[in-house]
Formats: sequence, C-alpha cells, structure tokens
Amino acid sequence: MRARPVFLVTEPSHFDVRYQINPWMRPDAWASDPKGRRDAAIKASIALVEALSLAGARIETVPAVDGLPDLVFPANAAIVLDGKALLARFRFPERQGEEAVFNSAFALLKARELIEDIITLPDGVLQEGAGDAIWDADREFFWAGYGQRSTESSITVIERVFGKEVVPLKLASERFYHLDT
Repeated sequence: MRARPVFLVTEPSHFDVRYQINPWMRPDAWASDPKGRRDAAIKASIALVEALSLAGARIETVPAVDGLPDLVFPANAAIVLDGKALLARFRFPERQGEEAVFNSAFALLKARELIEDIITLPDGVLQEGAGDAIWDADREFFWAGYGQRSTESSITVIERVFGKEVVPLKLASERFYHLDT
C-alpha cells in the first residue's frame, strides 16, 4: 500500500504583495483592491486544500504570520525526500523571517514522526527549497537551479544530504528567479 502523501500548506490570511522581489510582484496592482485580492487568494487556497484532501492527501497547515506574506509559498521552505528535510535559507531579507517559522513547522512534523531528519544549510549557502530543487522520480535525481535565489554551492550540499545526483541549471534571467517558474 502506498503511503498517503503529505502536503504542507500555509493559512493564507496574511498573504499580501507589499514589496517587490521578483518582476511579477506588483504592489501597486495589489493596492488597487487588497481585500478583493486577499479574498481571491484565500478562496484559491481553500479550493487547493479541498482538492488535495479529496485526492487522499494529508494536509499539514502552518499558521499565517503577520509581516510574512510570502509564507504562503511553503514549497520554498525546504527540500524534502526520503524522510529528510533540508531547510531553506532565503536570499531576500523580506523572506528570511520565514526560516524560523518553517524550522518550527518541520520540528513539529519530526516530533509526530512524519519526517526523520531536519538539516540546515552551512553558513553562506542559500537555497530556496523545492522552488530551486525538483526531484525527478523517473530518473532519480534532482534538477537544481542556482544563480538568482540559490547559490551554486547549494548543489554539493543537496548531493551530500540526499545521496542523489543533482543536475545543476544556472538560471540566467530574473524573470525565472526559481527553477519552478
């Protein structure tokens, strides 16, 4: 029997676009209708959680934190594979507060035996989770982006932590700031 997949989501009540750290973020557009845009984000989040639950997934929710509007992108929180979570270290100060929140969330998952090990990156190494490291289950290796948000030095850390090959891809445009974009 296959294990039930587990998804980490963040409650979206504090989602906002109040700064710009990529070309697609438009605080001016958000400011034109913040309530309507937040309501739409909350509705979309609820629909996603319902769809995942109906598909048989287990949902783990991280509470929203005022002042951390990008917390709603938990794929960036870590690389998770084979019971291990390699926690992210964010490039931009606007997102760095998320690190402690997600560290606590993964500690709770470990205490409940949903993951086995939590690993932190060495000082000076930036890596933004599954946004820049995508597991290719068919080929059994990671595709890993670097250059915009994650540093090239993160590649060897991913290989060492997971014991898997990593195919590095230099991201050359700020328009594609993460590999998953």
